[in-house]
Amino acid sequence: MNKELKTLIIEDSAIDAELEVAMLSHHWEQVSWRRVDRQADFINELSWKPDIIIADYEVPGFGAPVALELLQELDVDIPLIVCTGAVTEEIVVRCIRLGAADYLLKDRLTRLALAIDNALAMRRERLAKQHNLHEQQRLAALNSALLDSLPAQAALLNNHGDIIATNAAWRDQGDRSSFSGAELGNGCHYVQACTALCNQQNMHGLGIAHGVRDVLAGKCERFNLEYNCQCKDGKHWYRVMVTPVTSGQQDGGAVVMHVDITERRNIEEQLKINANALQHLTDGVIISDAKLRVVSLNKAYTAITGYELAEVKGLPLWTAITGEELDRIPAGLHSRTLPIGGWRTELNCRRKDGKSFQAALSVNPVPGEHDVVEHFTAVLSGHARTPQHS
Repeated sequence: MNKELKTLIIEDSAIDAELEVAMLSHHWEQVSWRRVDRQADFINELSWKPDIIIADYEVPGFGAPVALELLQELDVDIPLIVCTGAVTEEIVVRCIRLGAADYLLKDRLTRLALAIDNALAMRRERLAKQHNLHEQQRLAALNSALLDSLPAQAALLNNHGDIIATNAAWRDQGDRSSFSGAELGNGCHYVQACTALCNQQNMHGLGIAHGVRDVLAGKCERFNLEYNCQCKDGKHWYRVMVTPVTSGQQDGGAVVMHVDITERRNIEEQLKINANALQHLTDGVIISDAKLRVVSLNKAYTAITGYELAEVKGLPLWTAITGEELDRIPAGLHSRTLPIGGWRTELNCRRKDGKSFQAALSVNPVPGEHDVVEHFTAVLSGHARTPQHS
């Protein structure tokens, strides 16, 4: 037996209402009920929040049809069962159209409890679906916000490779040349799109397509590729990263992100050029850290002194330049280099083979973030004089 049922009855006959309550008492331990026969009273009693409404189809000035319309207008989800003395096909159709949970005849009240059980079960199922829908909408909004917060151009694929969501960076900053952009939006099959965009100027589309396909098929845990392309505003470098979506669902999918690494690649390219140029200088160059300990040098330094990097790396700069074991950097070197931008001197140096030579030395600071000196460059030149034995 069920425990409690709050029942609102729309009925102009007190006897009929009491008969209905008597039938319900066989199925519920406690039946709380109220009877109304006017529209204003019905609206007021809705604040009581009944579990079920039983309504006579015809009540003078009121009745089930009006009550059903009011429930829709007020957006109140309480099941209403129509109870009438006579039923016609027209009444049945109208009740269903207006949203009645069930209908039955007054002389067949034995079915009332079952009708209420069914109506309450349908309401619970309806509320559960609404809750699930709201939760899905909330999660979708959260996922969308998370995607939009990413600086990378990101798209979410289903297990078939179709794009089902993109972030703001993908839509606003993307470019077809970089295999992203508003034209590659929801519903687009990403693998096919990458293949179609592959051309003589940009052959990376095939590699991206294969990588995405392998991740979706579970053949690899993740896929990464760096590529360059000619975008609307010039040449760019991107790093594409494809990772599988891990969830309790079996449909899977993947996240595709394109990160613009143009600045990093340009810096690396410039460093390569600088390093190549450094190795072709005729003057010896030593690079030290902020504590004046050797970290790098060029070929000319080795040609001048005979020392390889492995032999002097980590040694004091003065030792690497002069061949003297004592670390006796001239006093005030640090304080001089910062304000005037460099320090120069003439000095006697010693090669690895013991021969000495005169050289000019210039030391310059290399400032980093907030103009804090992180490295020094020392240039050794003027070694054309004939080396003398010490």
